[in-house]
Amino acid sequence: MVDRLALLREWLDPPRTALLVVDMQEEFTHPESNVRRWIAAQTGGDTSDLPPYNPAAPTRPGDPDLDEIPRLRGLIAGLRPLGVPIVWVPTRITPDTDGRFWQAVGLRNCFEGEWTEWISAGLEPHPEDPIVRKLRHSGFFRTELEDVLAARGIDTVLVTGRATSGCVEATCRDAMARDLYAVVVGDCCGPPGPTHDADVAKIGRFFGLAATSGEVLELLAAVRA
Repeated sequence: MVDRLALLREWLDPPRTALLVVDMQEEFTHPESNVRRWIAAQTGGDTSDLPPYNPAAPTRPGDPDLDEIPRLRGLIAGLRPLGVPIVWVPTRITPDTDGRFWQAVGLRNCFEGEWTEWISAGLEPHPEDPIVRKLRHSGFFRTELEDVLAARGIDTVLVTGRATSGCVEATCRDAMARDLYAVVVGDCCGPPGPTHDADVAKIGRFFGLAATSGEVLELLAAVRA
């Protein structure tokens, strides 16, 4: 059996570790977003109480304390003093880069210039944080993410964000394929749901390791000390 904690102690070294924040955007956390409406339509949900979609702005602010956002905020705050870079990996789509599948099924998401591509309420990149914008599920697909990490000598990525079974898993898969160590931080991924724990366990079994934000901070602080 794999000794998970022993491997985490080996992998987690502040100068060689980066945090990836994948798709923590209003598109995936705000109730008025296109994705929320589309999922509701596919599953028979009710969106009759929502106002018409306005690409300029939502009718109400996002929730800064939704689901995993407070835990992710705490993880980021704990990693900054350790010198671990925070790399934001949001989606940005244009008419020229929109996916054929998304067009076919009527899903519009994270279009450039629309409020849905904003970083989720309660989270805010610092000026020095790298921002790598992506076009599809994986943060590595047709982006400069691999070069950004290599330039900093990073070989371990902490992966957080939305959705656990979608863009988080796709990014972990591609990190492993590039011989990076991937650690999915389960309590900083979402949205919560009946399959969340199973999704985290699958990623932590086949594409890297799973850990909690508390474990990550404790192990990195011990190395730093």
